[in-house]
Amino acid sequence: SRQRVSPKMESLEDIDLVRSLNFRSTLNFLSLIEQELAGLVLTAQGASEADQRHALIFPPLKPRYASLLQVTAARFGLSASLYGWGDERRTHIEASPDATLPLVQYSDFLPGRLPANRLREVATPALLLVAPQQQGEEVLGKDQGDGTTASAVAMAATEEQATGGAGSNEQMQSAESNVRRCAGGMRGWESDEESDDDWIAKRRKSSSAAGGAVARGRGFAADGDEGARAGAGKSTELADGSIQCSLQKDYMRYAIDPNDTWSPHRKPYVEIDGGWEFSGAWSFDPDDNEQREDAEGGKAAKQSSMNTSRGIAAWRVEHAKGGNFTVALASGNSGEARRWLEGSGGPGEEPFVLEFRLDANRKRWEFCFGRASKRQNWRPLPWSNAHRTSFWLASISGDDGKQHLTAGFDEFPERRFFFAKVRMQPRILGFGPPAAKPASRNQPFFIRDIVVFGRQSLLPPPFASRDHIVEVAGKSRQDVLDALSKAASDISIPLALEASRGVTTLLICRSPEDAQIVATALEGAIAVRSSQWTWPDANDGTDDAADGMAVAQAHRGLVRECWASLQAETTRELAIFEEHLQRKTKHLEGLRIARASATRM
Repeated sequence: SRQRVSPKMESLEDIDLVRSLNFRSTLNFLSLIEQELAGLVLTAQGASEADQRHALIFPPLKPRYASLLQVTAARFGLSASLYGWGDERRTHIEASPDATLPLVQYSDFLPGRLPANRLREVATPALLLVAPQQQGEEVLGKDQGDGTTASAVAMAATEEQATGGAGSNEQMQSAESNVRRCAGGMRGWESDEESDDDWIAKRRKSSSAAGGAVARGRGFAADGDEGARAGAGKSTELADGSIQCSLQKDYMRYAIDPNDTWSPHRKPYVEIDGGWEFSGAWSFDPDDNEQREDAEGGKAAKQSSMNTSRGIAAWRVEHAKGGNFTVALASGNSGEARRWLEGSGGPGEEPFVLEFRLDANRKRWEFCFGRASKRQNWRPLPWSNAHRTSFWLASISGDDGKQHLTAGFDEFPERRFFFAKVRMQPRILGFGPPAAKPASRNQPFFIRDIVVFGRQSLLPPPFASRDHIVEVAGKSRQDVLDALSKAASDISIPLALEASRGVTTLLICRSPEDAQIVATALEGAIAVRSSQWTWPDANDGTDDAADGMAVAQAHRGLVRECWASLQAETTRELAIFEEHLQRKTKHLEGLRIARASATRM
């Protein structure tokens, strides 16, 4: 019931934290977590004893946010543990007195933004739930209900039995019941009180009366003997000896609600067989869950008179079993869009389409864009993967009042091959056959892993990255600034951050172009490589479509080579972990794709 997660993130599969910063819901969550963990570190640094540890217990978070919490803990060099089962699985973050605050903040990953106040200036030390108890003092939790640990209840029961004599039998039975309840484990086993058929109803009734949430359909309770039940905010010292601190922020919108019966509408695949198909699951209108997680965005959208439609659609096509297809963006309903796409015309605005044509012999796609009845010229698009192509299509409202459409390969927002500005506001997405009817009937094929995410929360460019960051090893912050002032360059002076462990300075530039100039001007500087923004790569120097996979592979090699040359402290600051440097699961490519799709839900 307890799982330890090391700071090296060996148990997490290639989570790119930087990509999550492009969405307002996850950016807000990460900003809260960053300040929360900074407060924990400040409290741990002020501990009176060198071996004293402090901990935070977070409520059961949705899987995406729980993973981001663990990655953030790794950036801080903190220990993360998981307690409990199912909907009651909590995350414990623990800090020791030697913990330090990271130099690079999440706002620093967003290029072009004004430098934010540093964590040490704005973070508030976390407060202890209760002042630490000394040996010999009264046992905590004697009258603290569900927040009491099993050991505290047992000790309280022993005291009551010793002082109450024969008349304390009823109190002793009640204490023993509390011990069983706090001990966790399988409900209905080794407990005469809860082994009857109605224990679930009793549990729901008692929880409702207490105003708490019940994890329906789960036969487990959190492990109280390991301190998981301490999340109620009653005890101060956990079973492992760490001192519990209170959370400063509210995480209810990111937590699992076991009483929530809402489920998203999903349609992850479609068969291309001569007709058009639309689905409510492919709409750009935010669902209830997205509105709840991004309450600020929903409020701003209601108050704004401008177009606020946004979102990202993603899908995958296997090369061996794929074929030609068309993606349609429509502003009206599916009936109006289908009539336009079938050549009948009608009410509403004519949809825009992106048509793709598979050329397996030359290992490339060809695509064209335009209205349903008038399309532009075909352009080649080399494969980036030999077996499959993962597409993404982003729609976001621009400051010019138009809708900005961007398409790319693999993971948003990288490998962009298409950009257009239109006045139409897309609301629904559809998949269908190519415009030109083939001479012979094509074999039907499936488009899979279809999902629309980031609705309402997608942020405008420039997108988060590491490409605007420069590492200068062996020089202090002042030495780097002096060298920059002497260099003849027209760029603005970047934000300079000096690492506390070792002599390393990180420069946060305003753009990747500025970072390249700075790295050239400073001896020993390394401009961090991360993203491949355009596709085909403008720097590959060839028009041969067959080189697309080689170019993609070469870029991955250059990125790993750059990351491997960075200081260990820099890799931690930039959320570059062992999974990014040494890929150990090449045979699990399909599973990795499925997990990446699941995190977008």
